[in-house]
Amino acid sequence: MATPQFAAQLSRTDPLRVPATAVVGDGVEVSKSATSVTIRHTTDNGRVLVTLARSGPRWLVAAIAPDESAGGVP
Repeated sequence: MATPQFAAQLSRTDPLRVPATAVVGDGVEVSKSATSVTIRHTTDNGRVLVTLARSGPRWLVAAIAPDESAGGVP
């Protein structure tokens, strides 16, 4: 599940242009507040940051971006 804003971005994304095809290993929390959390995940094509936003009792994906702090490499 995604936030409406992120879902709209995803609807305009060509899946063939997404270089990663799998998550490798467990995520690592990098920041957290009462309403959001960002988790670093390693994929088969580098690291990404996944931001989740609280929406009532649920957590929704609000953003996914390359992890620039790691140079995007595993």
